[in-house]
Amino acid sequence: MNFFSYDFGIYLEILNLKRLSISNEVHYTLKGVGEVTALTTPPAIAGQYYYKPLSNRFQYLTFEPLAKYKFFVSKSHEFFLLAGPRWDFRIGNYRKNSTGTDSYIHIKNFKFEFGMTVGAGVEFAEGLLFELRFEPNFTGTYTYTNDYTKYTTRHSTLMLLGGLAISKYLKENF
Repeated sequence: MNFFSYDFGIYLEILNLKRLSISNEVHYTLKGVGEVTALTTPPAIAGQYYYKPLSNRFQYLTFEPLAKYKFFVSKSHEFFLLAGPRWDFRIGNYRKNSTGTDSYIHIKNFKFEFGMTVGAGVEFAEGLLFELRFEPNFTGTYTYTNDYTKYTTRHSTLMLLGGLAISKYLKENF
């Protein structure tokens, strides 16, 4: 199984008070895992299974307005907690077909998913930041069915995020 993914994003902090700010974030992300799932076939022998490879990897555009509470602030760094709602807009998925080769499956009905983000992090005066986030999903991602099996999946993510506040870098160096 492949549990690793990637995420690219930008953020804009507003209401930037000493202890509280709102971070509006937009991300392009890949979520999900590649796994082999046992699906039943028309039984030649009762209870006989075959394994169909499913790659549950989906691409999303995500919007997150996050409240950020800075509970420790010094000249060199600040520690913070963050929480807020998350809207994921699924823009595509890749799933392996029955022969095991990669194939792109177009999703005609783009789907919104809803969840939340909670986490903690540290931001250094130079603009470098690290966060640990948990992002549970409250809506199902998709359901795969054939005549014998119904398979439902939901993506909840534990994310280690690193970033750079470009505005702080530009202020200090230009």
